[in-house]
Amino acid sequence: MPRVSKSDWALLYQAWPSEVTDVRMRDLSLDGISVYSGIAMPVHRAIRVVGSQFDVVADIVKCRQVGKVFTLHGRLVTALFSSPAGGFVSTSA
Repeated sequence: MPRVSKSDWALLYQAWPSEVTDVRMRDLSLDGISVYSGIAMPVHRAIRVVGSQFDVVADIVKCRQVGKVFTLHGRLVTALFSSPAGGFVSTSA
């Protein structure tokens, strides 16, 4: 799977149905996700983040204010990665 660029944008859902918040990617791994957001989130809130190559549900473990934005750090609960031919995610067992 191509690395997710730190300049990529994604959509953050706080609940379903809910308003969508645009977030900018900071980091994504098989364990967690980190994004820049214009809004703060409480710890232990479940969120869904959808990008062009992934769709994840995460549990917020940390929220820090950095200037006028917030960094949200989450532990992945579930993850779906779209992987063109090759990559590290297999669609078969």
